[in-house]
Parts: sequence; C-alpha cells; structure tokens
Amino acid sequence: MFQVRGLEFNVIAPNLLASGAEDGEICIWDLVNPSEPTHFPPLKVRDYSLESVHVTFAPALMDE
Repeated sequence: MFQVRGLEFNVIAPNLLASGAEDGEICIWDLVNPSEPTHFPPLKVRDYSLESVHVTFAPALMDE
C-alpha cells in the first residue's frame, strides 16, 4: 500500500475526489459509490515511474 500524496475535490461535481499516490496511481472517487474508484495506472517516462505529488481537475476541459 502506497501513501496518498495529493487530494482534490472537483468544484463542478463535488461528489468527485481525485487522489494521487506515491507509486503514481491516480484514482477518481465518486463519493456516491466510494467503494469502486476509477483507477489510472502510474505514468511512466522511459524506464522511470513518476510519483503523483499533486492532483487537480481541469474545470475548463470538463465542459467539453
């Protein structure tokens, strides 16, 4: 189990919470059904894994 490094609520949909872990995994939690988050695998650049230290929603992109 890896430590969570960042959390942010979505300002447009306040039931959504993004979390980023030190292993690079990002999850989007729907607090209406928090037991089943949407997982996004860690990002990799060549042979290096990137840890998530900050997560944020991009509200301008959410309207598209």
